[in-house]
Amino acid sequence: MAKEAAEAKAEADHKLTRKAEEKLAKVSRQAEELSMQLAGAAESKKIAEAMSSQRDVLEAEAKELRKNLYDKEQETSVLEERIKELEEQLKQPVTVATKTEIVEKVPEAVTQELEELRSKLAETQSDAGAQKEALELKVEIWAVLNGINKLLEHLDKVQDGKRGAGVCKALASALSQSQNQISKRLEKFEQEG
Repeated sequence: MAKEAAEAKAEADHKLTRKAEEKLAKVSRQAEELSMQLAGAAESKKIAEAMSSQRDVLEAEAKELRKNLYDKEQETSVLEERIKELEEQLKQPVTVATKTEIVEKVPEAVTQELEELRSKLAETQSDAGAQKEALELKVEIWAVLNGINKLLEHLDKVQDGKRGAGVCKALASALSQSQNQISKRLEKFEQEG
């Protein structure tokens, strides 16, 4: 059972990681588009608003994931308690009298319910782990977006045009390299999937 739960968790983690990287690739593409808009100082206000909007979306998704994670943890707790009850019942076998011998037999309904609950517990634990990982990834993405937003605010204060252009080019280059790395990971995951 532990092996099945671990496999289910690993599969859910893999799916979640792939989804998170797809979202991260999307965010990186958006960030690259935003970096291209840095060339005009008038556009940086729009970029800051877009970043703020993206942060709000990520915060809302993070809140929803936290709620789902809490619900899954509660469900896991209930399932674990029921499994303990059924395991206790299994320790107390039913005695069936026959003509020549006494046979101890575990009720089939109890065994079946126990297996179903173990399976559901493994699935719930896998979902909870996947949601926790998704939440952690969203927090990391938000931190990246927040960092870019702060950098844009600093760029708005730069008085020297050449220095500002140099910083914008460096940012665009860094974002491009990040997107290339993300694209390679995405391609790898798509080949594995």
